[in-house]
Amino acid sequence: MATDVDVQYFSHLNGLTLGNNWGDLIRMLDTCLVTGLSFTSVTSASIDAQGDVHITLYAAHNAMLLQVVELSGFAPASLNQKYRIKGVPSATKLILKPHTAIVETSITTVGSGKLASLGYDIIFRDTNDVKRVYRAKNPTAQHPFIRVDESLTSPDGA
Repeated sequence: MATDVDVQYFSHLNGLTLGNNWGDLIRMLDTCLVTGLSFTSVTSASIDAQGDVHITLYAAHNAMLLQVVELSGFAPASLNQKYRIKGVPSATKLILKPHTAIVETSITTVGSGKLASLGYDIIFRDTNDVKRVYRAKNPTAQHPFIRVDESLTSPDGA
């Protein structure tokens, strides 16, 4: 059975912090919007009778119920997709509901996992690395770009 993965969120409980230093906002936005938040290594994975994927991580994941996880590097390849977190049995274990139903019953190669990014690309980065323009991979008229400027100078040069 497949699940919806369109609505995603991050939380400070995931270990994301916004510091008071120049560039901290851009680093956090890069993580949430573009790259995602990587988990520690996946030590084991299995598929249950309902088609849900159970993963065990080396260390605490800080993930929350209903967040979206992306797996990659797994075999069979049908496991490399997005999942909704269905259960959090412990600090190192997750139960994942796949976006697209998985027909396989066993996992031959264990890959890696992360909290999925929100689906943006960086289309502009200045040389001082304090300005960014993000664009959604599927932009709409309502949300074409996100522009962030963390430079020290004001528009009047002060």
